[in-house]
Amino acid sequence: MTGPGVPTFKHRDDLGDIAKLEGFTKGLELGVQRAYFSNAMLTRNPKWTEYHLVDVWAPLENYIDYANADQTTQDKIYAEAMERVRPFKSKIHVCRNFTTVCSKTFKEEYFDFIYVDARHDFKGVAMDLRDYWPKLKTGGIIAGHDYITNEESGQNWTVNYDGTIDLTGTVVKGAVDTFAASVCRQVTVSYREGSFNTWAMRK
Repeated sequence: MTGPGVPTFKHRDDLGDIAKLEGFTKGLELGVQRAYFSNAMLTRNPKWTEYHLVDVWAPLENYIDYANADQTTQDKIYAEAMERVRPFKSKIHVCRNFTTVCSKTFKEEYFDFIYVDARHDFKGVAMDLRDYWPKLKTGGIIAGHDYITNEESGQNWTVNYDGTIDLTGTVVKGAVDTFAASVCRQVTVSYREGSFNTWAMRK
């Protein structure tokens, strides 16, 4: 391990290089969609022995997002994702279900790296952080995409999974900042990624 904090990084794909440098072998990704990021992580860190993909690949209620497509489209996206990670099939484990359901199948303190990129509403992100933080080893890294507010997103992520409205409009950024403060961790943010930056922190 490199010690406290997460090394600075330009783009989320650089997390694969950090994972390689730190000798990470067990990774988990929430919100896979077409598996572009999965492919980058698997390519950049050949040391993975297990890389788990969690995504429901199905339309979600109370979720306004460009990615929330109908089931026929979701099935095509799933097939595309599986093809994209096919070169790494010996390392891939898929849980095609809700993140809350899949979390119950994983042991605590098991993963070196967890990436959170499923729902983007405040409560959805907060729930994933709550459920998956215990699954991360001490010294491991948890990270995620879209470290922005609703205004910056160009979408409407204020509708929470339970139908309530996030009146703060802080969505992903707010959930991450609130959780980081609760566990006394410093958030590192990518600095050359563009509008939809990646956040990361060490357990």
